[in-house]
Amino acid sequence: MRLDTGLREYAVTSAFHDTRFKPITQSELPRLSCSVSLLTDFEEAEDHLDWDVGKHGVWIEFRNERGRRQTATFLPEIAKEQGWTKMETIDHLLRKGGYELTITPEMRQSIKLTRYQSQKAHLSYDEYMDIQTDRGEAGSSGLDGAQIQLHGRLNSIVNDVHGIKDTITLAIRACTVTALDLEEYGETTSVAEVDQSLRQLLDAQHQLEVEEKLLAKLCSGGEHKDPEIEYMKGWEKDTKKYATLSEAAKYGNNEDYRKFRQDVWEIKHEGQTMPPLFGAGEEGSDEELTIAGAKSTFKCPITTTWLVDPVTSKTCKHSFSKQAITDYLRAKHGECMCPGGGCSRRIKMADLYADKVLERNTARHLRRLEAEESSATYTVVQ
Repeated sequence: MRLDTGLREYAVTSAFHDTRFKPITQSELPRLSCSVSLLTDFEEAEDHLDWDVGKHGVWIEFRNERGRRQTATFLPEIAKEQGWTKMETIDHLLRKGGYELTITPEMRQSIKLTRYQSQKAHLSYDEYMDIQTDRGEAGSSGLDGAQIQLHGRLNSIVNDVHGIKDTITLAIRACTVTALDLEEYGETTSVAEVDQSLRQLLDAQHQLEVEEKLLAKLCSGGEHKDPEIEYMKGWEKDTKKYATLSEAAKYGNNEDYRKFRQDVWEIKHEGQTMPPLFGAGEEGSDEELTIAGAKSTFKCPITTTWLVDPVTSKTCKHSFSKQAITDYLRAKHGECMCPGGGCSRRIKMADLYADKVLERNTARHLRRLEAEESSATYTVVQ
């Protein structure tokens, strides 16, 4: 996420969607101020005391009494504000990270510490208005009370849409898991019913994506004489267009649907080329819609061994063993370039989800390999 985009989004979230407080009102604006801390200059320290109070923030990684890796951090100003020494700060960090045993010198020395600095910016509402006036934008700064309230309501709806989309994503994954089990037991009719349910979910997903775009347009600024009419016109236009599309055009290039069909196909046809999803000649049913024997990968690109508790990136679709990618990201301070071969996307823990479908497919693949090996051994003995 770009810095300017992130600041705008989190400012709106803080103003209108923090459930601990009531949404900000127009009358409160003159009393508001805003502070932002940007964390910079991350460096791996030589030991747990290789940092300066008041200058550095500290991030530590350690193993707790159960042998599990834990982390904790304090911003640069914390130790100075509390009047702590370096040693006291480290001890407080260990407690913050959940360490419950006696803190010994050996424990402190075992810590992996990363130090960083921060740049803090502060601006009051009056200072902001002075800047807007100097720019000649005071009258059109977007801080009109009615506009702020509208923006807040629209962003609240956007958040609701995101929540519904997340629920649909979970339902899509559940459809795949269900279909795999049904296919394995030869319940072809039931698999077809799940397929139809999946298409309905994809229709709903499309509608939500349209809604997101329309709301984003209304939130982007500018005057909107009647947001409701503007929204409905856009909605009706897309609905009519979507209704005219063929099944192939709606689902043929949908990544979730293609993966669903491929996963179901491989239950009984592993390694074989899957035929086109839709009949020849249909719109969108050209060669691109043939899942041409894409070979499923059941090994983690980090460990190069079989996947264990696989997780998959929402951004690039690469999959990893959970512990392997967790350790990898921690070593990279929580975010890095995807370690999947040739991938240029950046990933973080929040981008990963537990891939139950892949977990089942991996287990099924290993059972098949074991059965083939047993069969080969039996043949030799005979």
